[in-house]
Amino acid sequence: MNKSLSLSFSKSSTKASSLDLDSPPDQENSPILSFLEKQKKRVVSYIRFRVVTIQVQANHAYYMIEVNEYGAKWIMMTRFSVLQKFYKGLSRLFEVKCTLSSHFEFNQLSSRNLKKRAIKIQTFLNQIGNNFKILNSRYCQQFLNEQKCMGQMLIDYTKEQNLVLDA
Repeated sequence: MNKSLSLSFSKSSTKASSLDLDSPPDQENSPILSFLEKQKKRVVSYIRFRVVTIQVQANHAYYMIEVNEYGAKWIMMTRFSVLQKFYKGLSRLFEVKCTLSSHFEFNQLSSRNLKKRAIKIQTFLNQIGNNFKILNSRYCQQFLNEQKCMGQMLIDYTKEQNLVLDA
C-alpha cells in the first residue's frame, strides 16, 4: 500500500500581508509577559536568615540567628568576628556588595552598637540567602555545616512524621 502525501497552499496564505511573522503581537497586554516581568522583580530566597536575639556573655556578644534551610529550622549562635572571617572568604571568591567592616569603638557592647551590627549581619545574610551561586559554593556549605553542628535544631520539616490519630 503506497500512499502519497500532498500539501497544497493557497496563494492568500503565503502572502506577507495575511500572516506577518516579523511583527510581534500586542505584547504589552500579554499575561505571560507581564507575569515574567513580575518574576524578574521578585527576590527569591533559598535560605532565610533572621537575627533573633543578641546575648552578651563574658564581654562577648553572640548573635542568635534563625536559619530556615530548605524546611529545616535551626539556630546559629555566632560572633561578629566569625561572620567577618566568613565575609572575607566569600569576598575573595564572589562579588559581595554588603560589607561587615568593624571599626573599633569604645563600649562595643552598648545596645546601640549591637543593634547596628545586627542590622549589618541581617543585610549581609539576606544577600547570601538570595544568591544561589554563593549558597551552593563549597565554602558557604562548609561554613553552614560547621555552624549547624554547633547550633541548635528547632524543627525539621524535611523529615517525614507519621501521626496516629485516635478515632
